[in-house]
Amino acid sequence: MTSFEPAASVFAHISPINKDRGATSVFPLVRSPQRRPGGSRDPVDEEAGVARGAPGPRGEGGTCANAVLAFAYIFVSGSMILINAGLVRRAFPYPSLLACLHMTSNACLVRVVLVARRFRRPKDPLVQAVDRRIVLYGFLPAALGTVASLSLVNSSYRHCSVSLAQVIKSTNVVWTYAACLVLGLRTFSLLDFSNLFLIVAGVSVACVEGPKTGCSTYGVFLAFSGIVVEGFRLAAMEKLLASRHIVLSPTTYLYYVAPVNAVGLFLVAVATGEWTAFAAAGYATPPSRVLALNCAFAFALNGLGLVVIRRLRAVSFVLSGIVKDVVLASVSHVVYRERRTPQQIYGYTAALLGLFYYQWRRIPESRLARTPSGDGLARAAAVVDEKKARKRTAT
Repeated sequence: MTSFEPAASVFAHISPINKDRGATSVFPLVRSPQRRPGGSRDPVDEEAGVARGAPGPRGEGGTCANAVLAFAYIFVSGSMILINAGLVRRAFPYPSLLACLHMTSNACLVRVVLVARRFRRPKDPLVQAVDRRIVLYGFLPAALGTVASLSLVNSSYRHCSVSLAQVIKSTNVVWTYAACLVLGLRTFSLLDFSNLFLIVAGVSVACVEGPKTGCSTYGVFLAFSGIVVEGFRLAAMEKLLASRHIVLSPTTYLYYVAPVNAVGLFLVAVATGEWTAFAAAGYATPPSRVLALNCAFAFALNGLGLVVIRRLRAVSFVLSGIVKDVVLASVSHVVYRERRTPQQIYGYTAALLGLFYYQWRRIPESRLARTPSGDGLARAAAVVDEKKARKRTAT
């Protein structure tokens, strides 16, 4: 998980393709709009990447354009992770404050984008209307989970290598799957269990060798804690989304939740002493151009992540995440001189292969789960509806 991953990327978690382990936000929770006559695009659906009455846009565009898009996503996401690790370790050792800065810049920039779009569509509302109960039971818990996950994982970069942190993130699918079993959103599968066990085994081998490469046990604990929180948060959000049959929109979510996340992260920074240490250091910050580039990457990753999810085919989408992890492990070895043992390389390979196979098996399921209206939560919603029906029958 980077300091801030795209809001769009979480669609990969709550849809059957669990692609990006670093997602730290979810789309906004809004009621599904009515279909327009003739199957035309609704503005809400267009923002969420859904075509009413038309096939989904995934896979559109030429091979060359998609390759460039995947490369851009890998470059921006990987660069942001490397910059975050460098800042937290050297120039700006305040991980919660750095995440707070990202959230603040995202809250400001998303408002600029929405106002600019208002000039193109003056009749459309600035943001979508959101029910207060959705804000109370959806946005706020999501924001609290994001704050906790960001604080824990970003702090792990100070005690853990980038490559090990990335492979630990691959266990996100494990914790999300476990939470979905607890919440009744998934049924147990021996094949899934065996597949996820391979991921856990590979990560365990890599973590055992961590102290030999300068990674502390405390850093590994922080990384795992953040990923566990993120996995259960995603499962809880999936249950909420499925039970209410709602459409997702990334910009509206950022509009409402990014300010809440920024305030929460600032409070964490105050509680952990980061703000006191920052003040004692004379409020010294890295060069403004570095921070500006970092914040720009954080915001660009949201829009780019949404485009990648909408345009790339499922296999390409999964492969881009695997390639990003491999590239990060290689580049971090060159840039930060991170050491790794042969056993760690074997563990990385086993975890990434297990992750790829798990996601690849769920690609057909993802296609079947999507209805013509674009609701990617049909499977989970059906499970929730079936449980409700059983409860009514029992009573």
